[in-house]
Amino acid sequence: MKNFNNKSRGQVVIMTVLGFLAISLAVISAVVVPTANQIKSVRDLHKAKQGYLAADSVNEEAFYRLNQGQTLPASITLPFSGDISASAEVADVGDTIQVTTTGANGETIRYAKSVFSEGEGASFNYGLQVGNGGLSMKNHTVINGNVYSNGNIVGDDDDVIITGSAVAAAVSNITAEVTNGTTTIPIGGIDLGRTSAVEEIAQSFLMTTTTPVLRISVNLKKIGATNPSNLELEIRADSSGNPTGSQQGSDMTISAAIVASSYGWIDVYPSPSISLNNNQTYWIRLISGDTKASKYYNIATSTGAYANGIIKTKNSDDTWSTPSPSGQDALFEIYTGYSSKIDGVSVGGTASAFTVKDSTVTGNLYCQDDGDGGDPDDSNNKPCDTSQAPPSTLGFSVSEANIDEWKEMASTGQVYNGNLSMCNSCGYEASTTDKALKVIGTLDLSNDSVLTLGGPLYVTGNLNISNDSIIQLASSYGAGDGIVVVEGTTDTNNAGQFLGSGNSASYIMVATKNGNINIRNHGGSVVLVTLNGTANFTNDATAKAVTAYKMNMFNDSVLNYESGLTNINFTTGPSGSWTVDSWGEVSQ
Repeated sequence: MKNFNNKSRGQVVIMTVLGFLAISLAVISAVVVPTANQIKSVRDLHKAKQGYLAADSVNEEAFYRLNQGQTLPASITLPFSGDISASAEVADVGDTIQVTTTGANGETIRYAKSVFSEGEGASFNYGLQVGNGGLSMKNHTVINGNVYSNGNIVGDDDDVIITGSAVAAAVSNITAEVTNGTTTIPIGGIDLGRTSAVEEIAQSFLMTTTTPVLRISVNLKKIGATNPSNLELEIRADSSGNPTGSQQGSDMTISAAIVASSYGWIDVYPSPSISLNNNQTYWIRLISGDTKASKYYNIATSTGAYANGIIKTKNSDDTWSTPSPSGQDALFEIYTGYSSKIDGVSVGGTASAFTVKDSTVTGNLYCQDDGDGGDPDDSNNKPCDTSQAPPSTLGFSVSEANIDEWKEMASTGQVYNGNLSMCNSCGYEASTTDKALKVIGTLDLSNDSVLTLGGPLYVTGNLNISNDSIIQLASSYGAGDGIVVVEGTTDTNNAGQFLGSGNSASYIMVATKNGNINIRNHGGSVVLVTLNGTANFTNDATAKAVTAYKMNMFNDSVLNYESGLTNINFTTGPSGSWTVDSWGEVSQ
């Protein structure tokens, strides 16, 4: 009996252990299997997220290219590491561009789609952009932002400060080296980018110097209610009488935003500049991004005005031919130039020019010459980094054709003939809230007078604002921005200023082709543009951004650039930045 009981107890222990093991295995299985499944799910989810991010990256790339003035190809592919890949198909849908993207990580695939439309606006990416006339800063003046100058940047002491980066680019000569057209009226033109018509136009010319080409100007207009695709411009060597020789320099882009609906000159700047051979034939080649029946370009032509070149066109058959009537030439100009300098300025960011001397630079200093025999102790605070070529001339974001168009808009509203003086006791109604306004003469505002604009203002003479007077936008503008065009001089003094609609994002742009702009003692929420004139800042003068052929700053004046101006939208301005209509994940 004793042996039996011991045996029985042993069996019970064994059975208990086996049962415990079975239960443990069941518990472990219940925990491990779901955990393994969960780990797999997490991995799959991670792969899916990587696929979607890849797809989204192509959307972002397309959006970036559009806002850089580039024409999107029919398909876009971006490289990624490992098993990740992404591609997109691009299609025009009405007046929008639709980008459908596919992102994959191995066998995991995600899809996204974005729709972009072109808004109205002009981009000002620099606090100050100066033309060939350059920038002069004296007596403790400050620019809070970046400066890009096509001429010299010259200061007079250490208290002259540019807080951002400063670029002094190569300067183009005032007179064109090769030209057909400054005094020529177009006889008509040739359509470019119209359905079933010309896809490319090329004009030959004879180069007359080896000085680098810094600017190319062409005369054209756009046709249609919405913008066509941007144009590409190339310089090609001649090959047996055709523009099929080697390309000289890089591709250049003509943004549709700066082309008007009537003929006007558009400037294009090679980056870097292009060196051509003297007494050799080259071609200006214009290429349309696509062909549309409703929106395209027309290139202005003359007859018999240029003896050293011809015009040719190419259709989809890839054959170059002479258009009818024969003897036409495109209106064009070729400008050459030289390098410029930064001298006597404190720069908070990067400084870049051929010569930088007597300057203190916090960021990188790119130059070929320090102006003092290579000894930084007697010139700049650091030696030149010669690894980058001198910067190239940069075009303005507003063209003469834009200004002509704004004049026409203002001329459709209320018209006042003769000089107009406004003050608190004057009899003229100080508001045009629902109208555009054209003043045929000089406009003077003084003694606390206020002019409220409901549309663009065009002054054929001078514009003077003094003694706390204001030109402002009607509240209906909201976050939009307005236009004031002046033929003569614009002068603000004693707290005369420009204001927006009351919304902090609202501004006025004062634009002129040839007039000077003088801002003394304030200025307000204003963007200033003078394409061929001089902007003068004196005595605590302020503005949001300035584009001028030449700029002078004196006596503690300050320019405060606001980053939001890169997306400024002028309600009557040139078409500009692309905006997002929709963006998100979609099913296949």
